[in-house]
Amino acid sequence: MSRIVDASWWIMFTHLLSRKWRQMEKVLTNLDAVLIAEGVTPCEDEDAYYGAWQYLIDQGLHLTLQGWYGRTAKTLIEAGLCREPNK
Repeated sequence: MSRIVDASWWIMFTHLLSRKWRQMEKVLTNLDAVLIAEGVTPCEDEDAYYGAWQYLIDQGLHLTLQGWYGRTAKTLIEAGLCREPNK
């Protein structure tokens, strides 16, 4: 049982460390973008919020996640807050 606890601790530690590293580099991951779009992770400003949505659109994730993502992405594109995905 202690090996499982030790492994869990190590996984959590490396995740937090890599997340801190990504924050320092301002690198966005799929999970980061989803958490920002959902409002779970607070943004510094509106540019960061729409940047997360643009990331989801560029990666095509807005089409593979729940329907809300696709509908919201379409609304943001139509409003001129995001652009069509990069090809």
